[in-house]
Amino acid sequence: MKSTPSLSFTVVQIAMILIMAACNETASQKRTTTIPMQDGVELATELWFPQSGGGPWPVILVRTAYSIKSQQGYGKFFSSHGYVVAIQDVRGQYRSEGDFELWNHERKDGYDAVEWLANQDWCTGKVGMLGGSYGGWVQLAAAAEKPPHLVTIIPSVTMGDPCLNHVYPNGMLHLTQHLQSISLFETRFGSGGEKYKLKPGWQKKLNTFPVIDLDLELFGEKNQQWRDHINHKPFDSYWDQSNVLIDLEKTGIPAFLIGGWYDFGGIGTKEAYLHLKKSKNPNIKLLIGPWSHNTLGKSRLGPYDFGEAAQVDLDNLKLKWFDYWLKSIENDTPKDPLVQIFEVGQNQWVSSNTYPLPSTDTLRLYLSGNHNANHPDKPHKLIFDIESMDNGFDSYTYNPADPTPYLWYNNMGDIDSILASRDDVLVYESEAFSEDYQVLGPASATIFASSSAPDTDWLVYYFLLNDKDEIQPAISRGQVRARYRDPEKGDQLLEKDRVYRYGLDLWHNSFQIPAGYKIRVVVCSAAFPHFSRNLNTGNDNETTTEHQSAFQNIYHSHAYPSSISFSTIKTE
Repeated sequence: MKSTPSLSFTVVQIAMILIMAACNETASQKRTTTIPMQDGVELATELWFPQSGGGPWPVILVRTAYSIKSQQGYGKFFSSHGYVVAIQDVRGQYRSEGDFELWNHERKDGYDAVEWLANQDWCTGKVGMLGGSYGGWVQLAAAAEKPPHLVTIIPSVTMGDPCLNHVYPNGMLHLTQHLQSISLFETRFGSGGEKYKLKPGWQKKLNTFPVIDLDLELFGEKNQQWRDHINHKPFDSYWDQSNVLIDLEKTGIPAFLIGGWYDFGGIGTKEAYLHLKKSKNPNIKLLIGPWSHNTLGKSRLGPYDFGEAAQVDLDNLKLKWFDYWLKSIENDTPKDPLVQIFEVGQNQWVSSNTYPLPSTDTLRLYLSGNHNANHPDKPHKLIFDIESMDNGFDSYTYNPADPTPYLWYNNMGDIDSILASRDDVLVYESEAFSEDYQVLGPASATIFASSSAPDTDWLVYYFLLNDKDEIQPAISRGQVRARYRDPEKGDQLLEKDRVYRYGLDLWHNSFQIPAGYKIRVVVCSAAFPHFSRNLNTGNDNETTTEHQSAFQNIYHSHAYPSSISFSTIKTE
């Protein structure tokens, strides 16, 4: 069913200009206070009260690691609509007491903040939460603790599991992103100051061995959080406090999740949604637009314009949601579809009550050989029919001393030349499609592979090529560190040259494959410097320096049918 998020955007946008012009600080009563946590730590909080009326009012809580000042737009807007807005610096940030540790205090602190607010005489006893990025995840953390007075949450562009979404995606250290996070919090929000600011050219220093000493190389001193995260690998009990996904299944509150197809952490929004859908409350709403981490509600992303339908007034959608759940104001919320996702290519909204969409089909393409042609000009085959598969395997050598570069949007124009210059990649390409396809939903890859090493990494990318063989902005990738291939069994090294099956999550995407376009798949064993390298020894990749080359085989046969799968829907 086609739909648009249920507001008349033209009228609302005009109204919003008038409202926001009127919503200056004098339109609300603003107070500062501190809220005590159970261990005695006081968290700085700014309270925005409605100017008119004597209350009590429901409360919207915004907990932030980015400073109260950065979130004051929420205070101005929602207090002008009859809510108390509490904006709080999380523990150890800005004016709040305590020590800041990424993720480790947000469950209990979120619980304490909600319950303190609910018990004030100016509160109705109903509390909602909103915020984005880290401010999205703190809502999941609070909800996992089930505070009695938390009625609803609206997380935007949130992560799901900090360990597996942010620090160690599928076991591989998210090197550049995590260093940027450490730098961000220490420079702008912590006590590190300018010495933690990443200098131009900093990525050229990432060849340093061992990886754990990058804090010394880049910041001139040891950083405790960096070293804690290096020393605690995936599935270590250290991460239990931040893994909230399973606990979300035990919550009973409505939630409204907002994300973007191009959000660098976009998998978290979908993961949180899928776990919340297993909870006791059926009112779990999902909105995904053609947006990045920082362009929510906008119609443009870089040079790409997704049309007027992509421009959405998210503040008023959130207000409508809060009005229904916190004030019991009758509106269309119960009638609105629970899932509204943007169909890129058609540039329109699709609605449903479940995601992935119930009408989703699977498009599967199989890897096949082409006489060891590891080159974009002479690629291996990507075929629709398993019966046409060339039975065999393709090979390459991965050398950690010369790791394969990361192939992503930032070097999209250079990907062909990068591939042509490397002998540590396998390139597979389909024939031109004979009909249109609309991809919408999760994608995955299954590869059968062997290695000479006791541990190594596997990465699979896919690219959309137009009828001129130019790469289009429909890129995704998945990866897995071989030793963590089976989360149920934890850390397991490989037997030399044994064939293993690997399932790779290629995240979720939305794009059109017009007739005449192609799909390209690239398989390799590094994405440097975005991800830390596997040294192929079976030892700790971040605290040791010894490394060796790995001889890699990717199989395609009836016994080992390596493939890639997309979710597709029929278009109207």
